[in-house]
Amino acid sequence: ESRGGSIINIASICGVVGSFLYTPYGISKAGVISGTQNCLKSIKIKVYNNTIAPGSVATKWEFKDRDNISRKCGVLNRASLPEEIASLAAFLSTSTGKYVSGQTIIASACEEL
Repeated sequence: ESRGGSIINIASICGVVGSFLYTPYGISKAGVISGTQNCLKSIKIKVYNNTIAPGSVATKWEFKDRDNISRKCGVLNRASLPEEIASLAAFLSTSTGKYVSGQTIIASACEEL
């Protein structure tokens, strides 16, 4: 008997909304999203499978405003923090988060490409 589990893939907002400047990157992230959705159809065990598609994330790369991939910042007017994306992944792996499956969750503070 298999207990199953959670698969959480990380893609990008660029894989959901196309942007000319990020075409190769967006295509690769769209592949991650598609693979996540198709994986549910082929796995025969109980597994919860989601994709998180972050927008701009402030990392140790000395993030500056000009590095923001969005044209319009969202209501927070800042990039997401790695901890915020990690907390979403942690939630999706809990028993409460298992209510969500087969979804692509855009975590971008409402920013748009």
